Amino acid sequence: MPAGVQVAFTIRSVASPQSYRLKLDLRDGDVLRATVPGAEGPASGPDGAAVVLRDGHSALSIGVPAAADADGRNLLVGTRVEGDSDMYTATRCRATRSCS
Repeated sequence: MPAGVQVAFTIRSVASPQSYRLKLDLRDGDVLRATVPGAEGPASGPDGAAVVLRDGHSALSIGVPAAADADGRNLLVGTRVEGDSDMYTATRCRATRSCS
């Protein structure tokens, strides 16, 4: 990663929380927004990612999260933006099958 930060949450057991909050300390006037696939402008990006907008321009991007179980199988991760926080919820089902 040329310039940035990587954050990891470790879920050690089924008793561990499934939701995690990444709270950002934003400058006055900065706004955290979820990206929108196919949108025009700086908030365009993949579903599940986010961007910090400063004066209408992208100042920081947060990529799409990834999660895997202890066996290395990909899991589904839901995301949502709440104010100055990016929320992540890992589901215990595999990304290759339905969770219903």
